[in-house]
Amino acid sequence: MTQEQFEALVKRLEQEAAAHPARYRRKLGALALLGYGYIGGTLVLLIGGATLIGWLATVSAAILLLLKKIGWALLVLIYAVLRAMWVKLPVPQGRLLASREFPQLFVLIDEIRLKVGAPSVDRVLLTGDFLTMESQADPGLLEQALSPLKHLQGRVFACLGNHDHEALLTVRRALSNNGVRLLVDEAVSLDTAAGRVQLVGMDFVWRERKEHLARVCQAHPREAGALRIVLLHDPGAFVHLPEGEADLVLSGHTHGGQVGLVSLGLPYTMMRAFVKMPDHGLWARGTDRLYVHRGTGHYGFPLRLGVPSEESVLTVHSPAHHGAPLPS
Repeated sequence: MTQEQFEALVKRLEQEAAAHPARYRRKLGALALLGYGYIGGTLVLLIGGATLIGWLATVSAAILLLLKKIGWALLVLIYAVLRAMWVKLPVPQGRLLASREFPQLFVLIDEIRLKVGAPSVDRVLLTGDFLTMESQADPGLLEQALSPLKHLQGRVFACLGNHDHEALLTVRRALSNNGVRLLVDEAVSLDTAAGRVQLVGMDFVWRERKEHLARVCQAHPREAGALRIVLLHDPGAFVHLPEGEADLVLSGHTHGGQVGLVSLGLPYTMMRAFVKMPDHGLWARGTDRLYVHRGTGHYGFPLRLGVPSEESVLTVHSPAHHGAPLPS
């Protein structure tokens, strides 16, 4: 394929994705499943063939002699298929740039963003689980990963997730050094272009969640006329939040279930087969709304299949302000 043919293919696919995004996602999901099916089917045939030949070798001396001659070839094929299924991407090399070091570059980036119509993010809200016990060997890694947020001073807020309590000091230091305001059973009021927003950050607790949420809501009552957003890491606790205490709840925790049919345009995930709790997307209880994002990583087993990672950009409309959209 020539460079011109490649560019034409990319352009055609971009147009298809823009015109029919749901159909395009289903097409990609189907191709991914076809690829895994092909590799898996080939592996099953090879292992099955080797098993059959091994069994026949026990009943026939001629087949045993043949196996000694071609057995190594089967082993090489099985290894090649297994190797094809294990793809490891190298860690990108380079230097992380900060806005204080290259202010003109970041000004240029903002100008380009405005020209291409990219969304202007007014607030960044993080719903916890920044690391786990397996990823805290180097305390500086998290601080480095969060450093792009440093140029958004005063606009980034976070709550804690369950894994953050495994290295609480590391998480607190990384957030603080990057200008991220951590809300632990605290509330803060913000002035936005669409009016006042009251932001409440809940700590993660395993037990007595209903009582814990009630205490925090009582300590930080609703501000009259303000949109109230609650950062609540675990979406399973949404049912324990007193009704009417949040216009919008933002959660994570589930990784979207990690395995499912979301890439095909269907909402089903493996998690729904075992746990009755919101796993991803938008949910409602009366006038209260919950959005569960799928996160950017995984936990337990290093696999995402049919459930892509997500960095959410939300535009919130406030009825109190005649439907005017709050900044993202």
